[in-house]
Amino acid sequence: MKKLLVILFLLFVNLAYAVPDNYNNYSSLEISTMISSSVVAQKGTTPRIDVFDVNFSFFPKDEGKRQIVVEKKFYSDKDPTSILEGEDSVVYHWKDPSIKQTLFDYNAEAKVVTVNTFKKIEDMIRFPLTKVPKDVVQYTKPSEFIDINDDIKNKASEIADGETDYYKVIFKIANWVQENVNYNLSTLTAEAVQKSSWVMENREGVCDEITSLYISMLRSLGIPARFVGGQVYSNIDHNFGNHGWAEVYFPSFGWVPVDVTFGQVGWVDPSHVKFKDAIDANEPSVTFFWKAMDVEFLPNPVNINTVVEKKTGSVKKEVSMKVESLEDNLGEGSYVPIMVDIVNPNNYYVPLKVRLTTAPQVVGKSYKNVLLRPLEEKNVFFIVKLKDNLKPNYVYTTVVEAVTNFGESAKTEIKFEKGKRKMTKEEAEDVIKLLEPRDDKQYFPNLELNCKLDQRYYYNDELARLSCDVKNTGNMRFDDLKACYVTDCKYIDLAVNEKKSVEWVLDLKNYKDTNLVVSVESKTMQKTTFVKLDVIENPNLEVLSFKPKEIEYGQDSEMLFEVNTSYEARNVVINVKHFGSTDFDNVRSHKVLSIPFNSKDLPRGNVEATVTYNDAVDKKYVKQYNFKFNVINKPWYIKFIIWLEGFLN
Repeated sequence: MKKLLVILFLLFVNLAYAVPDNYNNYSSLEISTMISSSVVAQKGTTPRIDVFDVNFSFFPKDEGKRQIVVEKKFYSDKDPTSILEGEDSVVYHWKDPSIKQTLFDYNAEAKVVTVNTFKKIEDMIRFPLTKVPKDVVQYTKPSEFIDINDDIKNKASEIADGETDYYKVIFKIANWVQENVNYNLSTLTAEAVQKSSWVMENREGVCDEITSLYISMLRSLGIPARFVGGQVYSNIDHNFGNHGWAEVYFPSFGWVPVDVTFGQVGWVDPSHVKFKDAIDANEPSVTFFWKAMDVEFLPNPVNINTVVEKKTGSVKKEVSMKVESLEDNLGEGSYVPIMVDIVNPNNYYVPLKVRLTTAPQVVGKSYKNVLLRPLEEKNVFFIVKLKDNLKPNYVYTTVVEAVTNFGESAKTEIKFEKGKRKMTKEEAEDVIKLLEPRDDKQYFPNLELNCKLDQRYYYNDELARLSCDVKNTGNMRFDDLKACYVTDCKYIDLAVNEKKSVEWVLDLKNYKDTNLVVSVESKTMQKTTFVKLDVIENPNLEVLSFKPKEIEYGQDSEMLFEVNTSYEARNVVINVKHFGSTDFDNVRSHKVLSIPFNSKDLPRGNVEATVTYNDAVDKKYVKQYNFKFNVINKPWYIKFIIWLEGFLN
């Protein structure tokens, strides 16, 4: 009897949804892998085995510059007749094995060098593709698990609508899948691979299912993509495990990796060891063939042990970067918008992951995927939340640091203290909306935009002069450029290497501290910058009332000054004539200031108070107040002294 048994091993065991940064700063890794498994022959009363074959394809292979197999070995302890190694698989063959043999084992060992690199794509590939090579067409078609329905097709078309850059389409769809499909190691998705259509409907899955949906969305747009299985390191359990990711075809460049689960688009970190690629996620990694009678063959799981043997060098830095807090000197619990400015100095695309590694509480995800065109500059934004429940009279400092997958890092500091203006999440989001580039505009690569104000700070009864220098640093003329502050726009033309200035005069009557956003744009390109405007407000401290109204002579009590401020008043001092001065540091909003006294010190019941205070830049303000209170039961000699002083004066 001749039988062919096909077993699909679910080799793509689910990893925790995490980014394995541990090895990402190295230029290369030397990784060894040991693979072992076996099949048990359960025999009946009259068994016979003429032939038993294991066809195994799940092991590391050469993958160009990124993955090089330096050593490999295939063997079995059960004396196979032959081990035939092919390009993509190896066959362990037993012919007429001993009737006593009940175990057929197969093993593989490999040592690979993985290089932390990516394909340098210089020119824009136009989307949609007009021609796909014959041997690649199969990767544009739906398959059993990587299926395509109307929901998949419509969502992919919506994301790609109006986009002509092939790389950007691939990037945008990856971002959508990562943002909208949850990694969920549930019983249903862990034990049985689900189709892309199921994942789209339920918006959850594990690594192979999330990857399958991504591939389905690309294929629905005519973009060739295939499924990849292998091993990867996770910094959750600090070990290697089975994993699935994608490869996308780029004309003239070949296959480019995309790991949607880890948010790595256009590159994968060097702990990714590729074992196999396939049209579908359920393609078998091992098949068995036998010619036998009265024997049942029972396969055991495949065991894979992968370790890093050697780490070499540092990854090449690809971009320059700086981090800036868009607001500073805020109050406790504030939400602070953070801008990371990234410049690609290369003549090729750079796929980048920017992550905040040191920061207060990050609102939302702590990383952003960024695709930089050749020579492009981009800004990405985050929001961090400052600590609550601060102690008064302390200035706190926190650090925000950003790093990239290619080892660049930059940081900034934020100062905050109790009593300062509290910025809401909505206000932080509004600041970011003003500065975020529009989807329909590209970044101006050869335009310098530098803006400044004519003073370091202003009062809101002053005029501010905002001036910007716009310079053409390229080799082409720019006509009809629109330079705008909010809706006030001015039109300029710039010859090669020409610089022009534009200016706005702002009435600050209704302004507060803010970022003044200026943009320069053409029909297809845009550049945006901002200048911080510091508006100093008069604290306008007022004494609303005074107590006591009446007091017994010789009684200990308190002078109570009820005050109110529009803004924080600093270094508040109340000087009472014939009594002395009392300091109150900073006062904000409504408060009662207390000065202990004995009525003997002010027997006339007359309080002549001079109140002084400073604003945020230490400008001094002085106000005079007179209050009366009644001192009762004064001794006759005090009354006489008061009368005599009044008579003489």
